[in-house]
Amino acid sequence: MVGVSRWDAEPDNPTVRVSAYGLCVGPRGALLVRMGAGRFEGEWTVPGGQVEWGEHPEDAVRREVFEETGLTAEVGPLLGVFSRGFVRSEERPFDSVHVVGLYYGVTRVEGVLRDEPGTDHRAAWVPIGEFRDRVFSAILEGAGELLEAGGILTDDRSHISGR
Repeated sequence: MVGVSRWDAEPDNPTVRVSAYGLCVGPRGALLVRMGAGRFEGEWTVPGGQVEWGEHPEDAVRREVFEETGLTAEVGPLLGVFSRGFVRSEERPFDSVHVVGLYYGVTRVEGVLRDEPGTDHRAAWVPIGEFRDRVFSAILEGAGELLEAGGILTDDRSHISGR
């Protein structure tokens, strides 16, 4: 079909994705990850991602925080839920997905902060006052308000690697 893009030519295969995220706020700010190469390049988000088959969301937070930052996390209470559908369109030529994100408070982190191995994602403590200067992922919509509200306090026992 001449002149028809992928998003119109192929059937949409909508899915539901359940993800879990760790909200960490310590004396240095909020623990965030800047996405590297790919469709979300340059966007900032909180550590987290898809819950694997048979995995409890709290375990997913621990796993994702470690994978993306090198820090071990103690997971606290569920603080909020993000629920949003992303429909395939010409601007977003990927299958539609409904993301249900579970935001957990992280009560303590330990270890040496590092970037995610094998990627160009960058982990960093970002002062809350610098949030407005960043481009955030849509997933961070609900988390941004929770982070800025000041109700989360993480016992930060981490160190920053010699970058």
